Amino acid sequence: MVYQQQRKVFACVAMIIMIMNCLTINASLVDPKKYIEKREANDGHPTGHRATRQIASGFVCPEEDIAETQCLGDKDCLYPNSQDCNTYIQCTVNADQVTGTPVVMACAASLEWNDNTKECDYPANSTCPSRKK
Repeated sequence: MVYQQQRKVFACVAMIIMIMNCLTINASLVDPKKYIEKREANDGHPTGHRATRQIASGFVCPEEDIAETQCLGDKDCLYPNSQDCNTYIQCTVNADQVTGTPVVMACAASLEWNDNTKECDYPANSTCPSRKK
């Protein structure tokens, strides 16, 4: 295989914009039917994708929020994680468009969840229950 640098591409991953160089690959074509097996997990996501996500156990995504917003807005379907102040829960809408899968998302180092602003914030502004006395 030969890699050649091309133009830049912008990708947004976990609310961080990354600028990368695209690579073109000169390779022979492969018949995907012979070499690729795609299986769906029970939450509608490919099995490989599901394995990389941490599902919040014991948390149920509120169906009324999903019905109202479909979790499309930047701050829709975001909830505090009662188990860890340095993370929050983001619900992703399932294929049925009624229920959601709660995924644990990490805040950047030294930040905690602020449920009032629906974003990671300095600990002094955190709404973490263990901080409130």
